[in-house]
Amino acid sequence: MGKIHLLEDQVINKIAAGEVVERPASVVKELVENALDAGSTQIEVSLEMGGLRSMVVTDNGGGMSSEDAALALRRHATSKIRNADQLFSISSMGFRGEALASIAAVSQFSLATREPGDSPGTKISVAGDETQVTLPVTLPWSGPVGTTVAVENLFFNVPVRAKFLKSPATEFSHILELMQSFALCRPTVGFTVRHNGRDHLKVQPLVLKESPWFGEPVLRERVRAVVGKDVDQLVYVRSSGRYGNLEALVSPPGMEKATSKSMFTFVNGRLVKDKVLRYGVLRGYHSHLMKGKFPAVVLHLRTDPSLVDVNVHPAKTEVRFQYPDEVQNLIALGIRDQLRQANWASTPTPEQSLPNRPNLAPRGPSSLPSVVSRMTLSTRADGDQVNSFDKSNDSLKSRAVTPVFDKASLDLLLGSAQSHSSPSVASSQVPSVKSEPLSAVPSINWGQMHYLGAFARCYLLFSDSDRMLAVDQHAFHERIIYERLQSDHSLLHQSQRLLVPEAVDLAPATVASLMERRRELQDRGFDFSAEGATTIVVNAVPSLLVGRDIVGLFEQLGDGLKEAFCERPGVSEPADSNGELMRLLLATVACHAAVRAGEDLPANEVRQLLVEASTVDFYHNCPHGRRVLRWWTKSQVEQWFDR
Repeated sequence: MGKIHLLEDQVINKIAAGEVVERPASVVKELVENALDAGSTQIEVSLEMGGLRSMVVTDNGGGMSSEDAALALRRHATSKIRNADQLFSISSMGFRGEALASIAAVSQFSLATREPGDSPGTKISVAGDETQVTLPVTLPWSGPVGTTVAVENLFFNVPVRAKFLKSPATEFSHILELMQSFALCRPTVGFTVRHNGRDHLKVQPLVLKESPWFGEPVLRERVRAVVGKDVDQLVYVRSSGRYGNLEALVSPPGMEKATSKSMFTFVNGRLVKDKVLRYGVLRGYHSHLMKGKFPAVVLHLRTDPSLVDVNVHPAKTEVRFQYPDEVQNLIALGIRDQLRQANWASTPTPEQSLPNRPNLAPRGPSSLPSVVSRMTLSTRADGDQVNSFDKSNDSLKSRAVTPVFDKASLDLLLGSAQSHSSPSVASSQVPSVKSEPLSAVPSINWGQMHYLGAFARCYLLFSDSDRMLAVDQHAFHERIIYERLQSDHSLLHQSQRLLVPEAVDLAPATVASLMERRRELQDRGFDFSAEGATTIVVNAVPSLLVGRDIVGLFEQLGDGLKEAFCERPGVSEPADSNGELMRLLLATVACHAAVRAGEDLPANEVRQLLVEASTVDFYHNCPHGRRVLRWWTKSQVEQWFDR
């Protein structure tokens, strides 16, 4: 007898079930996807004991004939595709034809269905592998149009798999999270999740008014119905590109999460957990998100089905893009552009305070005026524009390049003259993307702020009318320098050689990342060479960084390069067509050039910082995502003392 033999159908089905059916949530996922493909507008999921005892999925879709119902339980039977060419342009949720056969192979399974105009319908009940032994007997069914699938006693015939299932509460939590994802994915469909007779999710279908877009009202309403909190604070993003359309609600800086569980990404109506999408989102938050934190995101990407391969994972949770770089750029630029314009960062007014919600009050209201990203130049009395980072600095010169102050700027600072308008210069180094316009409002008038003093040699305290403001001096100065450098990259070219070259010991991977980008860094004021696999010798740095921590600078820069390029998913080569290197470099230089926490700042240097702040329009978080400032209204302070 030969060594090679064909497996029996029962074994094949159980192997397939091992790939498709991991837990009750896997069963619900396959059945709900079939319901969506059937054109359902209402889907109900009823569970007992977290799905361990039973799962019933009912839809109002198109239903099936008795012949199709019986055939649907056979392996590789599907209505979604007919030939191999269609595998490369999948627009449906399912297409392999394995789900029903695999589920039926490891459960007590029944299916009841009826097409419009068909009376009666069809009901089929099977257990285990009966579908492969003989076609099941069909019975008449007088239920409504649509399909109802009941799955009981999952893994009753595979006890070794059943032992790995968790408690009913845990299994139900997975199903509820899955159904919340479906609800966010399909606002035009109503979903109900019932567990042990109690409704845990119930949302009604919404009507689209901006097809093919969901539109901001529909998207917010569905997120509000599913999540139920902080929805008004989310920023709406909409952008278009050659390789797709993006629509999303994203959390503003300051609403970071400890995990990525609040990141929901959908491609052509399919929930996916894709590294390309996730990295694109995180790139969009560059300089607005702390390292190790994650935003809350509900992101919909619509693209040509022929440009995305969904047949790369048994559970269809991963996809492969034909143009991953372009998709990442669409997401990153769309989010980045809107965060810079959106309404999350303006100054709260006393009327906007929330005394009855102290946990949200310091963050300000949910709908705030926008801050436009632009750079300004100082103007001499004779009208000639000069770069505000002129070399004629005063007391902050050792920390960073400091602006030349004309009389109008000083008058603005001291509040003794009318405001002085300055021409603006666009700061973006990357192509713009289409986004929903938001009206801009003036930023904080630093000339009217009264300096109260410093706390812990780190936080600057100001008052303005009946409000109090605390500012992190390092993060504040860091963001100002970043904005100023972003408007004029030539400042990095002002390099200064070290009197004595400095040897810096680093990890081999960090040295490799720096050397890979050595030519580009040389063009931006850095001069260094490798001395072995773990050491670089620094000969020159930008003038801004003279006297700063060289070791820490190159450690941070090298680690950032490794993370941004060497570990970037979906990229075939370490290209920098999107300015990632420049943004990383500016953030690193700004961090090391800024005044440090713990440094004493005399009042004149604080005033000088305010003058610098008046020349930029964005200063609400540092380039690494930390909060810069925090407001308290008089009423909020009075609450501290029970007034």
